[in-house]
Amino acid sequence: METASLSKRSPTIPGRAMLVLWLAVLATACRGPAVPSEVEAQRWASAWIAAWNSHSAGQLEGFLPDEAKYWSTMLAQPISGRELARHASFYWRLLPRGKLELREVHRGPGIVAVEWWAFPDAEKYDQRWAGVTWFRLRNGRPVEVRTYFNPTVLLPYLWPPRKPRPGNS
Repeated sequence: METASLSKRSPTIPGRAMLVLWLAVLATACRGPAVPSEVEAQRWASAWIAAWNSHSAGQLEGFLPDEAKYWSTMLAQPISGRELARHASFYWRLLPRGKLELREVHRGPGIVAVEWWAFPDAEKYDQRWAGVTWFRLRNGRPVEVRTYFNPTVLLPYLWPPRKPRPGNS
């Protein structure tokens, strides 16, 4: 009988405190990343567009921490933040008058997504393509950046049409 009465007793106060502590730890551990503020998301988007439009390796070099990973539809594998400027210089050589224009900024838990238009020639607004870059943030710093666009739009710039040679039709 005494066993049954022991099992019906409520936990002791220290036991309840330990339960509350464990629940608080569990809630903190399971909490997802914070949603960046609208101001923070806009800051990341504007800085990204400005860095690409600068056509300056120096402006991109410090943009991502060295340990951050950058992915693009043009890359077979991710590169480090340190290698981003070298990757961007390929586009700057290919499209020396190119520029990006910010379309929209979206945010979610630990994510900032930037929609943009790319113009191969800043003076010709009839030629453009759409893309998106998203940043995965941890403690307000990017740990991963991914850029998506249709890479076939670059084909005319990689292999321009040949001009016919005199005498050949």
